[in-house]
Amino acid sequence: MDPIQLTELTPSLEPTLEGEGFTEYRALVQIDEQKIPVLVRKRHTSRNVLAAFYNGALVRAKAPDGIVFQRSTWLDDINADSIHIADPTLVQNTRLTIGWGQGSLERWAIPDYVTILNHVREAFELADPAHTLHYGSSAGGFQAAATATLDKGSYALVNNPQLDWSRYAPAYVNALLRDVFEGRTAEQAKEEFDWRINIVSLFAKENYIPPMEMLTNIASDGDFNNHFIPFLNELREIDVENKTPTVTVSPYSDKNLGHNPLGKNQTLKAINTHLDRLAQGL
Repeated sequence: MDPIQLTELTPSLEPTLEGEGFTEYRALVQIDEQKIPVLVRKRHTSRNVLAAFYNGALVRAKAPDGIVFQRSTWLDDINADSIHIADPTLVQNTRLTIGWGQGSLERWAIPDYVTILNHVREAFELADPAHTLHYGSSAGGFQAAATATLDKGSYALVNNPQLDWSRYAPAYVNALLRDVFEGRTAEQAKEEFDWRINIVSLFAKENYIPPMEMLTNIASDGDFNNHFIPFLNELREIDVENKTPTVTVSPYSDKNLGHNPLGKNQTLKAINTHLDRLAQGL
C-alpha cells in the first residue's frame, strides 16, 4: 500500500471490499514519519458501537511488510462497526516481530492511534468513545489498554496482556530496545519513557484508569507471575482522580492454552457481550 494522509481516509476512498451489509477500507496512513496500517469496516446499518482491534506478534514469513490486521477474518461475527490499527513499529523495523505500539524513539504510536480514531469517527460517522471497545491480546492487549487510557471514556477488553512489556521474554524485549530505543537497557528506557512501557505508569501520568476487563490465564506462569500479579500490586499503589474506575479481573485456568488467548468462540462471546452492553449505554 502507498501511504496516504489521514485527511484522505474517508468514505470517498476506493473500498477494498464490499459485502452484504458492509464496506471495508484499508490504508497506510502517514502521520509525520509514522506509517500506520488501518482497516475500517463500516456496516450499512449500525448500532452506534465501535470495536477497535490491535495486533500482537507476527510471523515475518507470512507478513514481510509488517502489516497484520489480526482477527479481521472474524469481522462478520462482530456486532459493530470496526477498526483495526496495525502496529507501525513492525512496518518500520523489519527485524522485529513484536512492537507493543512503540513506533519510534521520538514518536510513540499510541497517541497517533487516538488521532486516527477521532478522525475516522468523524469521517465515517462512527461511535464516540463511550460506545467504543478496544480489544487485544498479548502485545495487542497492551496497545488496547494504552489506547483506552488516552481515548477517555472508552472501554478495554484485554487477554493475557503484557501490561509492562519489559517483563516479557528477554529476546523480544531486547530486540525492541535495540531497534526502537537505540540500545538502551530496559532500566534506561523506563527512566525516560516509563509510561510507554508500564500501563500503570500511563494511568498515573494521565491521572485516569479506563474501564477495563482483563482476561488472564492463571495457569500460564509467565502471564500470572510477570504481568497479572505485578499489575494488581501496582494498581493498588497509585492514586488517580477517577476514584471509582471499573477494572474487572477475569481469571481462568487452562494449562493447554498457556499464553495463547482464548479461542475464537469464547473471544467473540466476550467481545459481543461488551458491545451489546455499550449499545445499551450500560
